[in-house]
Amino acid sequence: MFQSLTVYLLPTILILVLVRKYRESKWGKCKNKVKLDGKIAIVTGANSGIGFEIAKELAFRNAQVILACRNLEKAREACDLIKTSFPEKTNITVIPMELDLASLYSVKNFTDRIKKQYTEINLLINNAGVSFPSNKRVETKDGFELLELLSKSSSRIVVVSSSLHERGEINLNDLNGLRATKKTNLYANSKLANAYFSQELAKHTKTKNVKVYCCCPAGCIQGCSGTRLSGTTTF
Repeated sequence: MFQSLTVYLLPTILILVLVRKYRESKWGKCKNKVKLDGKIAIVTGANSGIGFEIAKELAFRNAQVILACRNLEKAREACDLIKTSFPEKTNITVIPMELDLASLYSVKNFTDRIKKQYTEINLLINNAGVSFPSNKRVETKDGFELLELLSKSSSRIVVVSSSLHERGEINLNDLNGLRATKKTNLYANSKLANAYFSQELAKHTKTKNVKVYCCCPAGCIQGCSGTRLSGTTTF
């Protein structure tokens, strides 16, 4: 019995591994190595995960990177980690700033500070996200823009979404998900909202010298200069 399972199981695993490797070979790789000297970038949710890797790569390319995070202490730790990742570089500029996107008060404080300190923003990465149990009801602190600075230069807004948006369904009569069931995929719904937001934002920025991108970081491999993005859509 065990030998029979081995005969079928091992070839199956090998085939799956080969299929995976083949799919990886078809994923797009970022070959762009352009330096970003003098550019100012904001990355939300940059203290960990994909946001951290994005901030790290931008800093490596000499951009001045603002790590906008809900927890300021974690943002500071992320900045220190980025600096120590490139001991040979002396021009790494990473700035921790507090930004709780669940609070409009925090958002206003952040944007006021940015407008006060900078005359333009060249790159905005909307990466921050949230995860919580599907059986738990979570609300923002308010119960339910930096466009001027971005339009002063040839800028980009990148919305980090997911191909799971294909499983999403927006109910205009229940935007807060109060009538969600166990079958409701709120995460997929949020990613579909990302796509709709990107499309609508692109319409409003056509004449403002700002390009909007919505991307799915499928198969993202952590490591500087090693991030892979697939499913990128430009509106």
